[in-house]
Amino acid sequence: MISQKVIEASHLTIEIPDTGETMTIKLNPFYKTLMKAYNAAIMDNEDLVILINAYERKGKSTLARIIGYIIDSAQVGRGKYFNLDNVYFSPEDVAVMFNKVPDSEPGTVHIVDEAQNVLHRRDAMTMINKLIDKGIKTIGEFKQVFIFNSPAFWELDVILRRADILLNIPEKGHVEVYTGDFLNAIKHVVSWKARWYDFQDILDAAMSTKKFKYLDWSSIWEFKFKPLPPKEMALYRERARKHKGRFLKQIANAILEVTKGGEEGYYTVKQAAKVIGISVDALYKHIQRGNIAILKRGNKVFIPQKELERFYRSYLTGKAKARA
Repeated sequence: MISQKVIEASHLTIEIPDTGETMTIKLNPFYKTLMKAYNAAIMDNEDLVILINAYERKGKSTLARIIGYIIDSAQVGRGKYFNLDNVYFSPEDVAVMFNKVPDSEPGTVHIVDEAQNVLHRRDAMTMINKLIDKGIKTIGEFKQVFIFNSPAFWELDVILRRADILLNIPEKGHVEVYTGDFLNAIKHVVSWKARWYDFQDILDAAMSTKKFKYLDWSSIWEFKFKPLPPKEMALYRERARKHKGRFLKQIANAILEVTKGGEEGYYTVKQAAKVIGISVDALYKHIQRGNIAILKRGNKVFIPQKELERFYRSYLTGKAKARA
């Protein structure tokens, strides 16, 4: 638990357990509310789920780690509640997280740094994603903090439904905070059958929906944040490269598996679905949406091998988009 004295303070000096560096942070209204929400979650035997949305190189990973260090340092945890071992990048890493959670101290912070590599929409789930989906639903009872970073949070429907806080970073170092009914309005809009590709489109729709017309969107909190100390940033990047490199090798091996099948360079839909690891119905939905090109021969549908390889690469990295 974080003491009231710390919450009421104007500043907090965070400690980086992995490097020994320190950094003083001004406790703005969001950070104070975050600490109160953290205490409430622990007292109510619940988890706290935070989504951070931003395109690449906007600072979502940095912000997530700042939150982790604030929670750890506010309790003088010295790494007990957060350190860089609690940052995860791939399905394999998330499996490690699931193993750690039952034995972790209540209030421990876990960051899934490339959530789009781990979770996909419910209609595009492989077996491993279904298992992760079940895991996410189960870990809430262990009173942990989970931060999911993504450039497209609306694709992570299982996480969005559980989210308590949504942080959007429109520009590097600049944060918008969505909680309460503001977040509920966004969840409501995302639940529509529409296919979303940009946060601003979702926000515009949420602002115009009649159900939440009473909201004053100009009142949302905004704040700025700075980079973490240089040694921490360097160590994080080194670890991220290592984990991402291992994940890329997994993708490469999966692509090689794709190239082994098919006759004369073509796959039936059933063969392709088996290779990708999704149902035939789910693959047909991708075909109908234009996510994957097909070849028709009479009444039969085939997928060219190169097209299947292209789709599989984008599917594995969570970036399968409708073709223009």
